[in-house]
Amino acid sequence: MIKKYMHYISSVIIAFPLYLIYFFSGFIPRNSNLWLFGSWEGKYFRGNSKYFFLYVQKFHSDIKCAWITKNFSLYKRLKSKGIKVYYAYSLSGMVNNALAKYIFVTHGIHDVNEYFTRNSVVIDFSHATCPIKKMGYASEDEYFNPTSIIKKLFYLIYNPYGYVKPSYLIAS
Repeated sequence: MIKKYMHYISSVIIAFPLYLIYFFSGFIPRNSNLWLFGSWEGKYFRGNSKYFFLYVQKFHSDIKCAWITKNFSLYKRLKSKGIKVYYAYSLSGMVNNALAKYIFVTHGIHDVNEYFTRNSVVIDFSHATCPIKKMGYASEDEYFNPTSIIKKLFYLIYNPYGYVKPSYLIAS
């Protein structure tokens, strides 16, 4: 049982500097002409974000748009196809994530580098059409509706980015 709690404690200790990065990223001026797109927790190039990204890239050359991924092999594959892409954990990925005013996702801010999203406009396209379930804060999930203040505090410390609401949510 001690091991279980040590895992949680070490996770919070490791995550504390990342919380600070998230907080301070809110003071970086955002470029409204820079749009970032990501999906499926940064693992794939698909979904509603992909198609909107391809549309903006093709028909709105005045907007600087790029895909951001946490999958290095996907990064290399998209780069070889000539697609504007950033690896989320590279310096250029972190800088562009911190500067982008608009961020388009399908599963939440985990689709991009969540530590650099504070004060950006996050548009969540959702990952489904005609959702048949309650999602996020509307769900009855224990994470969003904890039964005690202790659980709420635990979830908030352990995964604060899960509580970051998108600026807009669009479900087709």
